Amino acid sequence: MVKGKFIYCAYCKKKVFKYNWELTRSKNIYCTKKCSDKAKIRKDIRYCKECNKKFVVKPSEKKKCCSFKCSAKNREANGRSEEHLIKLNKILIENRKKIERCKICGRLKSKNKLHTCPSKAELSAIMKGKMTPKLRKKMGIAQKKAYKEGKKIPYWLGKKRTKETIDKAVKTRLERIKNGEIVSYWKGKKRSKKDRKKMSKSHIGLQVGEKNSRWRGGVSSKKKLIWGSYKYQKWRKSVFKRDDYTCQICGKKGIELNAHHIDTVYNNPKLIFNKKNGKTLCKKCHIELHKKIGWGKIKNENKK
Repeated sequence: MVKGKFIYCAYCKKKVFKYNWELTRSKNIYCTKKCSDKAKIRKDIRYCKECNKKFVVKPSEKKKCCSFKCSAKNREANGRSEEHLIKLNKILIENRKKIERCKICGRLKSKNKLHTCPSKAELSAIMKGKMTPKLRKKMGIAQKKAYKEGKKIPYWLGKKRTKETIDKAVKTRLERIKNGEIVSYWKGKKRSKKDRKKMSKSHIGLQVGEKNSRWRGGVSSKKKLIWGSYKYQKWRKSVFKRDDYTCQICGKKGIELNAHHIDTVYNNPKLIFNKKNGKTLCKKCHIELHKKIGWGKIKNENKK
């Protein structure tokens, strides 16, 4: 026999069958997940000030009446009609125009308190999503004038930072980026081709030899070092481009290609990266050619 009961839903009050193990889970039992989600939402019960009707509202909302009609009646009773509100708005706009703006930060000056310009971090937090290029220009011009007059002089003007301070600043910035406090400038942006070429050139030779973390004291052979170098790859591509990516013996395209040295590396090591000493061959033709000539220490092909 199935052990269970028919119980009414706590939200919609429908009759639902539930097992005994489901009844022990919680006091309030619901028929579906929708009912449970709706019941969990926090709601306040309030009474309308005009008609005294019950209405349900979220705790964050500031409603005092059940409908627009009741709210309009309530305004008229308190002497706050639509015409009265329009007049109040006009007065506020006129008062704002009279208040002066700061020339450095661009914020409104308060009448009672002394005005102090915020720091760069505070200003960026205040003006997030509001800063426009026109406002930046105005701020820049105002700051330059202030520096000339001697009102505000930056600390690092005419000074140089030491290597220790620069390293500390870089480390702290990287830690903040990892934690998610700062979003990097290049996130979601694309660099130009010139910038990419400069970056690729700057990375050449940074992780070669003893600078690499996997350095084992020069275990790899000279052949591997030459074949895996940037110069060799560049030479290989230049040879392929010159011959239009076609095999010079069979004339096929779209096959696995190899760059063949006409004068061998053993005979003339100076001509390794010379474009004239290269020839494009497919894999089959390259193997057949070396079967005829030989492998390893070979004489020049032209000198037979």
